[in-house]
Amino acid sequence: FALRMIFGERLLGLMLREAIHALGLHRALPAQLVMEAVPSFADAVGARYMAVPYHNVLHSCDVLQSAFYMLWSMQQGEGQQLPPVARLAFLIAAVVHDVGHPGVNNNILNSMLAPIALIYNDQHPLESMHASLGVQLLLHPPNNFCAKLPASRFRQLRAWLIESVLATDVSQHFEHLEHLNLKISKAQAQKGGMSFGGDEPDADQLDNISLFLKNALHASDIGSTGKSWPLYLTWMQRVFEEFFAQGDREKQQHLEPAPHMDRKVASIPKAQQGFINYLCVPLWATLAELYPHLNFVVEQMKDNVVMLQALEGEQTEAILSLALPTLPAATRLPSPKAARPPAVQTPTDPGT
Repeated sequence: FALRMIFGERLLGLMLREAIHALGLHRALPAQLVMEAVPSFADAVGARYMAVPYHNVLHSCDVLQSAFYMLWSMQQGEGQQLPPVARLAFLIAAVVHDVGHPGVNNNILNSMLAPIALIYNDQHPLESMHASLGVQLLLHPPNNFCAKLPASRFRQLRAWLIESVLATDVSQHFEHLEHLNLKISKAQAQKGGMSFGGDEPDADQLDNISLFLKNALHASDIGSTGKSWPLYLTWMQRVFEEFFAQGDREKQQHLEPAPHMDRKVASIPKAQQGFINYLCVPLWATLAELYPHLNFVVEQMKDNVVMLQALEGEQTEAILSLALPTLPAATRLPSPKAARPPAVQTPTDPGT
C-alpha cells in the first residue's frame, strides 16, 4: 500500500521488472526478453483493471509479490526449480490473472446471462476472459517483451499462463490440490521429489510443471490470508465490500446471494476462518512440503485465524471500518465504499 502511494501507476511495472531481474530470468533467457517493453505491458494491464474494492490493480501487485516470493524460495536450494519459461509464465499470469474483473463472480454473470457468460458458455467466464485479455495485451507490439522468444517457447508459456489463470477459479480448488498431493505422495514413495526437468522437460515433467503452476497461482491469489494481520485485515475488508455489493445487486435482481455475500446474515470472522482453515492452509501446507521456506505463510494464516476469533462478537459494519493503527492512513487506498463495481453487463468483446 505504501509503495502504491510512492510509485502510483508505475508500481506494477516496477515490480514485474524487478522480479524478472531478481530471479535472473533476463540472464536465463539471454537476448529473448525485451526488458524495455515490460513497463508498457504492465501499464496496459494496469489500465484494464477496474476501480473495484478488491479485484483491482493493487491486488495484482499483491499476487505478483506472493508469486515472486514462491519462486525466490525455490531458488534457496530446496526442491526442484521450474524452467525459466515456466517461471516467466508464472509471473505474467500473476500480473494478468484478474485483469478486467468487474467485481462480481461467475455465479451472478452466469445467472444473468451476461455477455461474458455467453461468450464462454458459463465455463469459467471470468478466468477465461482474464487469460484471453492478458495474452492479447502481451501480444500488442509495444508491450510484447516476449517477442524474441522462440515460437515453441512462447506457445508453451501461453499454455502455462492460460492453464494457471483458469485454475484460479475456486471451484477447481479441491480437484487440483488432490492431484498435487497424489503427485507428491508418489514422488515420496519413490524417494524423490516432483521433477520439473531442465530447459527441455519430458511429458511427465511438463505435467508436473502444469500442475504446480495451477496450484501455485491459485495459492498466490488467495495468499493475502497469509500476510501480516494489518495487511490481511485491509484485504479482508475490501473483499467483503465487494461481496456485499454483489449480494445487494443479486437481491435487486430477485436472486438469492450466497450467505457470505449477504450483509444482513454474513459473519465475516466465521466465513474467513472457514476459508482459511479448509482452503488456504491445506493448499499452502502442501506447497510447503515441497518448499519449506513457505511454512511461515501457513503459520501466519493460523495467527490470523486467532485474530478472527477475537472479532466474532463484532458487528459487520464495525469490522469493515476497523482502523489499522500500524498502517498509517496516508498509505491506505481510498475507502472501498467509495468505489462502486461497474454494471454486470461486461463488454461483448473482452479484448475491447
